[in-house]
Amino acid sequence: MGGRYPAVVRPVPTPAAMRPGLLGRRLRATWRRVPRSLRTTLIGTVWGGGILVVLWLVARSLDPASVLGAFETVKWSWIVIAAACYATGLLAGAASWRVGLSAGGLAGVPFRHIVASQWIGQGVGAVLPGHMGEAARLLALRRHLSAEGGRGARIAGTMAAQHVLDGMAIMLLVVVASFAVPVPGALADLRWIALALLILTPASLLLARPGGLGRRLAARLPERAQRVLANFADGAAVLMRRQALTAFAWQAVAIGGRFGALLCLVYAFALGVPLSAALLVFAMLAAAAVIPAAPGGLGAKQAAVVVPLGAVYGVASEQALALSLGFQATLAAVALTGGLVALVHQRLEAPRIRLA
Repeated sequence: MGGRYPAVVRPVPTPAAMRPGLLGRRLRATWRRVPRSLRTTLIGTVWGGGILVVLWLVARSLDPASVLGAFETVKWSWIVIAAACYATGLLAGAASWRVGLSAGGLAGVPFRHIVASQWIGQGVGAVLPGHMGEAARLLALRRHLSAEGGRGARIAGTMAAQHVLDGMAIMLLVVVASFAVPVPGALADLRWIALALLILTPASLLLARPGGLGRRLAARLPERAQRVLANFADGAAVLMRRQALTAFAWQAVAIGGRFGALLCLVYAFALGVPLSAALLVFAMLAAAAVIPAAPGGLGAKQAAVVVPLGAVYGVASEQALALSLGFQATLAAVALTGGLVALVHQRLEAPRIRLA
């Protein structure tokens, strides 16, 4: 009984603030208590500040005179053709959206209102940061629908479906063009990445079909969230129907219009780069469009053009920046012109069915 027992080592209590996961939960709770408008302002300020820093760092190594000189030698006839290509793409995008609206149970809206809503969204997106253009597009179309509950979620579903088809059309363009034209060795993997995404996207949609994994997961949500999600899924129904081929065909024409506009700008600034350069820049611009940024994607889109052209094709930063600014200015001019005309049209014509 006189044996010695090992001393009991009592663990030192960990401060509450240092417990794993507790600090993160407290930070998230504090963030949720901040008003939504203030949170949006803070996020926009951070994004805007970051973009300004990037632009400042890039501008330090640029010669402004060279950038302006690139505009002095631009071929304006190609700019006009680029504007026409982009406008054609917007009309084709509206036609694709019309097919999606019909499949989503929102048929009956005159095509002129769909075109006006599409153009208003593009115009707003050119002058406001983030994805405010999409919100404007939704609101512009919603005024022509009844006040029945769930219309907003259904329209949002049709817009999400259009973005899915848009992404698939971009991936198809990248795959086909990258096999059709020579690409630098460093970019050979781009075609395989795009091909994999083109295959995985329909597979993911099959998982989310009615009765699939997506519906079973949705059953665990609150009842109100289930109704909103059900209306959203009904709006995106075009992805699961035969009309998807028609909508995809129109969206492919829209992508062709945007790519044609970029290609015309490359010729307008006489960069002397192969077709693969325009293809790479187009893919980078599509990726940059996902990032919430300044109005029209200012900053992110410049990086998406300047970096690959300089790193892969040896284009001077001044020329690449001039191309980027010219391309964005052309698209913004078309979007704003059409958006203003669409706003006047919406103002003069009363809503088809007034909302309660």
